[in-house]
Amino acid sequence: MRKVILTTGCDPSEPWTRVHALTFPRFRKYAERHGYDFVSAWYNGDNYQVDAARFPEFYAPDQFTAGARNYEVRKDFIRWSLNRQWLAPNWIRYAAIMQLLETYEVVMYLDGDVVIGDFETDAIDDPGVVGYSYFSDAKTWLVSPLNGPSPDNAGPGGPLFIVKSCAEAKAFWTRVWQGRKWISHEWWTDGVDFMDALGYTIEPPIHKVRDTEYDRSFQILPSDWMVWFGANPGQLGHFYHPGGGSGRADAKVGEIQRLIAEYGI
Repeated sequence: MRKVILTTGCDPSEPWTRVHALTFPRFRKYAERHGYDFVSAWYNGDNYQVDAARFPEFYAPDQFTAGARNYEVRKDFIRWSLNRQWLAPNWIRYAAIMQLLETYEVVMYLDGDVVIGDFETDAIDDPGVVGYSYFSDAKTWLVSPLNGPSPDNAGPGGPLFIVKSCAEAKAFWTRVWQGRKWISHEWWTDGVDFMDALGYTIEPPIHKVRDTEYDRSFQILPSDWMVWFGANPGQLGHFYHPGGGSGRADAKVGEIQRLIAEYGI
């Protein structure tokens, strides 16, 4: 089975390079341990890049972002030093997933600030059931924890989701990419179409509100697969996600260092 871990990179001048110096070596170690390739997607350099021919709107997004006030606020909040004519970097993950599904059987996406706490268990396997994979059921092609500060305010996706390549998965991600129903939403404009398609609210408290055509294909990982460090002090997890938004890279460096030291991981 061809598997790849995908994350988003950054320009070498960005403060996020200090975060990635802590997390990327751990991604590579995990990938090597479990037979994944490792890909960092970004706009330039040696990173994996979005295909301009396949996604022309990625590099010329004005047609669907013009007048979207909150989209502009979101770009400024992230504070990336990049060409403002390109689509905001939080969209890179979706295009890269769609591209990689053409080559790999499994694509695992991890946010660049995620800290791996368990190197022994492959995230597609249930650690409580020997020999069981979350993709054992042929109908399952999407796996994710519910991510949020509390059980009653959490939605799928975010810092970790795993996708099995199949026609249904490709159609789902095409829907998410083309949706842009919430491009003017005041937060996480790239993620609300994803959550809405899976039947979750797009306003806090995030929770499931309706059944969808994807319910049979989507499996939710147990809560210890993605622990919000800080919101759940002392809770052990397979992966940890520092709190806060994309504008506080420097603060996250200290948070990640404390996490690694305190939990001995």
